Amino acid sequence: RDAPASMPSAASQGARAAAQGTSAYAARDFASAYTLASEATALEPGNVQAWNIRAFAGLRLRRYADAETDATTALALSPGNPQSLQARSWARARQKKYLAALADANAALERDPYNGYHYQNRAYAQAGTGDKAGALESLRKSAEQDPQFVSRFETALQSAQDSDLLFLFDEKTLNPAWTRPKGRDWRAVKRRAVFVLGPVFLLIALWSYFTRDKDEEAAPA
Repeated sequence: RDAPASMPSAASQGARAAAQGTSAYAARDFASAYTLASEATALEPGNVQAWNIRAFAGLRLRRYADAETDATTALALSPGNPQSLQARSWARARQKKYLAALADANAALERDPYNGYHYQNRAYAQAGTGDKAGALESLRKSAEQDPQFVSRFETALQSAQDSDLLFLFDEKTLNPAWTRPKGRDWRAVKRRAVFVLGPVFLLIALWSYFTRDKDEEAAPA
């Protein structure tokens, strides 16, 4: 007689539910993502990914207080987790807790400094505190790191002088693909290098061109 198949452990069931929640979130089925992440946290309370998924899905469902609690739980399990800080910063900003949101955005940038979404969170919090100049600078850095934010930065520059910039921020600012891994974003480095070195190479080319003409004029017939 065959031995009975062993039942999957709660941890493996939780991991599966968390993975399904991630897939549902990617498909923009935020309600299912929230339900699946809730199942995952019940089965495996120590699953940081599950708490993060539920936090992000909660934000999409406008459950801001719940999302803040979920992100805080994730941070208790994984201190300094950039995804958790990102979610909590946004949740706090949506509740007008701008100083706390700013602290989370700055903490996320310390750990993941080449992520445009963290600069977006910081800009949102700065706009909420009335620091328009700081918000513009954060928006500029966000656009530098990620081209999808260039139009938002340009809109901010064209806004009325007395605008607080809060009109720029909505749920689209959230990162549907979660945060990038920690480490240097080489695409952003390449863009900055082209921006900085491009004029240098142009000047060298012009100098070479005019120098060549002078050498040809000075050469004996």
